[in-house]
Amino acid sequence: MRGEEEKKEKMLSAIIENAREAVVSVDADGKIIYANKATEELFGWKIEELVGKPMSILAVDAEEQKKQFMEALKKGGTRFETVRKARDGSIIPVMMTVVPFKDENGNLIFSSGIMVDIREQKKYESKIEH
Repeated sequence: MRGEEEKKEKMLSAIIENAREAVVSVDADGKIIYANKATEELFGWKIEELVGKPMSILAVDAEEQKKQFMEALKKGGTRFETVRKARDGSIIPVMMTVVPFKDENGNLIFSSGIMVDIREQKKYESKIEH
């Protein structure tokens, strides 16, 4: 039974690590504890540079980001459009899904944000509007 659990865990880990969407997990204090390869590609930061840093390192407006994130956590997870900042300072529009992970007492252990780059969608929408 334990072997099956380990196999399943490795499979899920490989899926997340190789996903095309950026996945970032933060602890209850807002510090990054995990980022996948797509996060590195999207934002230009090496994974090891992100881990241990506050999530606000990717924020355009740290206060607004915190507000959005806290609202999402209150709802038990949600999806919303927002912007994030790359290492080079460029602004990247993303569709973000936030999922909280809580212990049996309802205390937040960590949360994960799954971000989809929507720059192409925004370019297309802009062309339609003009």
